[in-house]
Amino acid sequence: MLNYTYRSLEGRFPRELTPADARKPSPFGKPWDEILNLLERELWQLSYREGSCVIQTAHQPWDVKGNGTLRRDARQPEHPGVVIKFDAWDLDKGRWAPMQFECDQFERYEGNVRAIVDTMEALRKINRYGVTGAGHGRAQYEGYKALPSAEGKTTTKEDAAAFLATHSGLNRHDILTNPSIRADAYKRAAAKLHPDTESGSHEKFLELQRQAKVLI
Repeated sequence: MLNYTYRSLEGRFPRELTPADARKPSPFGKPWDEILNLLERELWQLSYREGSCVIQTAHQPWDVKGNGTLRRDARQPEHPGVVIKFDAWDLDKGRWAPMQFECDQFERYEGNVRAIVDTMEALRKINRYGVTGAGHGRAQYEGYKALPSAEGKTTTKEDAAAFLATHSGLNRHDILTNPSIRADAYKRAAAKLHPDTESGSHEKFLELQRQAKVLI
């Protein structure tokens, strides 16, 4: 079963929601556990960072289990919009890149997760035949890379935790939920990004400090 973290959208879907009367019935008919297994398969195909997957919906707290995942019998939320975030290895830049897929075209949240899975599978098939036209591997995923805000600043704690995870080697979920691990992640990242080190610079160290403030 997929190791993922649930986060509430808290009313912040990335774009204007599709009108309810314009949504389509889900044609997929797969149980939730099977949909998660299909999503895990696609994430592994992308060499994602294990434990980095975050699924966001508009569910209420009582629809979430004690381990932070959605209940199998969770009721339909206020709207079915879904956002899925994870880190995938960027072959060209040699680093983890945050990815984001979103969908609210179908009436049920499960159908929107499945639609994201099918989109990822279709993109993978494009890569199989090399028909990208952009001159580098996985170019078809460029439009799904999570972008910073207009000022170039991180806007979510999930993104800030991903930054610390990338430069500390610690788990993003643990950084989000455990203050002592968060502090350890900062120390490790600071040792790596300090201007006096070969891999660091003044700009990278300032970026670390800015990202860490988001998690306070």
